[in-house]
Amino acid sequence: MAYEKLLIFESIWSDDDITDTREAKRIYASLETLFSLHDEPIRIIQRPLLSSLYIKDINDFVSLAANQKGPNVIIMSAHGSHSLVGKGESNKHRRELTAFDGAINISKEIPQLSDRLHRTIFILDACDVGKNISSFCKAAGALGAIGFS
Repeated sequence: MAYEKLLIFESIWSDDDITDTREAKRIYASLETLFSLHDEPIRIIQRPLLSSLYIKDINDFVSLAANQKGPNVIIMSAHGSHSLVGKGESNKHRRELTAFDGAINISKEIPQLSDRLHRTIFILDACDVGKNISSFCKAAGALGAIGFS
């Protein structure tokens, strides 16, 4: 039995219209042996990053039987940006990724699944979204998060 422990989302990751979305899988596929806690191989699930589907894809992924034990990893590879948005007297992080069908605010949308992500490690493979990553990790209820700042 193979374990589905890696979910890779890919989209356009450059302002220069570089559209080869196979690069993230090529890079992270070699990591599957590092995450293997079993004698069986780890299966990689790859999806296009679509604003209309990625929350459902994450929910389906963390619901898999293989992901009820041990850590699982979600890699989001896309063009990204980070900003602070004033909300009353405080600032909120806005981490945006460019999906194929529009921009998504992962700081707002992924925390909707916070009760399901306690075994999940996010690798945010996008520029700038790693600034103050601990706030994203806490809001998402994730086991961990890594991102570029």
